[in-house]
Amino acid sequence: MENVRGQSYTLRDNKKPKQFNYLTEDLDTDVLIVGGGITGCLVAYYMSKNDINCTLIEENKIGSGSTSLTTALLEYQLDNNIEDLLEYSTFEDILKAYNLNIEALKELDSIINEYGNNCYFNVCDSILYSNKNSDIPHLEREFNYRKENGFDVNFYDETNNPYNFDSKAMIVSNNGGREVDPYLLSHKLAMLAENFGCKVYENTKASEIHYFDNVFTKIEFGSIIKSKIIIVCTGFSTKLFTKRVFGTKTSTFSLITKPMPNEKKLNAIIRDNEEIYTYFRQSHDNRIIFGGEDCDHFQGLNNKEVIKRKQGVLEQKLKNIYKNAEIDYRNSGTFATTNDNLGFIGVDPDNKKLWYNLGYGANGLVFATLGARYLADLYHGKEDKRMEIFKINRFDS
Repeated sequence: MENVRGQSYTLRDNKKPKQFNYLTEDLDTDVLIVGGGITGCLVAYYMSKNDINCTLIEENKIGSGSTSLTTALLEYQLDNNIEDLLEYSTFEDILKAYNLNIEALKELDSIINEYGNNCYFNVCDSILYSNKNSDIPHLEREFNYRKENGFDVNFYDETNNPYNFDSKAMIVSNNGGREVDPYLLSHKLAMLAENFGCKVYENTKASEIHYFDNVFTKIEFGSIIKSKIIIVCTGFSTKLFTKRVFGTKTSTFSLITKPMPNEKKLNAIIRDNEEIYTYFRQSHDNRIIFGGEDCDHFQGLNNKEVIKRKQGVLEQKLKNIYKNAEIDYRNSGTFATTNDNLGFIGVDPDNKKLWYNLGYGANGLVFATLGARYLADLYHGKEDKRMEIFKINRFDS
């Protein structure tokens, strides 16, 4: 999310792992990564681990912007179901996205397994459910698509629902989800990148970009960074780098409860099958993180009445499931969406020095992981053709 409103509980409850320096001198690097949220930190990690001379700059604090407020429900399924996406994509490409996303989840598993879990990372199930009888055939078809193509899924109805919330039907993707504290993961990745040789700077804002034989990036207070390429990891805030328009801005809303120690751990991330869906999970300290009620950006983020109404609807939905929930945080923010539910990853078709890792949609962190791995390989000349589903100009007319 960008342009966020509200307080981050992860910033309040976690001690800042590290204070990074700000840039005070001119710098020469091969790759400049702009944006120190989870996306930029992933790119810095993969680039530096692959022996690429790189530098990461963040205009504020590492991981403290939209990353610290994201609800961080990581799963392989997309925002919309296969049947609904066929208007904008092919069945082959949708399955390709599902399988790539599973690879991304396993990439994150590998990082945690190799370097330790100090960011509340957890492997869990992913659940798609509905409380409407009319949705049952739709979910059955989605289940069959997945089952017939090798995905590890189960189907339940109201006669054998194993969970403590009402459902007419649900698809459970076994181990198809991940939970994490994205702020802590960002710091973990940034510090690993530093250990591999990446230079990481916060409070370092790019103000001008000039493309010649090399890229020259002017920093707000006067320093210049010279690089061979620049990688944009700034969400939908891309005007400094290009006139290209990426995605559609959408406002979203979330609630975080006070800890609920008497609630049984779900070990699942859950969303409903509504057209404007809601989703929830539990945090490591047994809070319920509950979000959704997305709407057009221009109606939502800066309209106090809309924010109040949307959060009120969310609270009612939350209390229909958790009657004793007490709200501790109320947040809202804006993110970018696309018709095919995919982000934009790769090289600008009009400027080979300008690369992107823009993980749009609800799967942003998963796409960012894919993009970070892919761009590091691409720098060394290795190209994964499957990643063409994220190509920059796929919507150009």
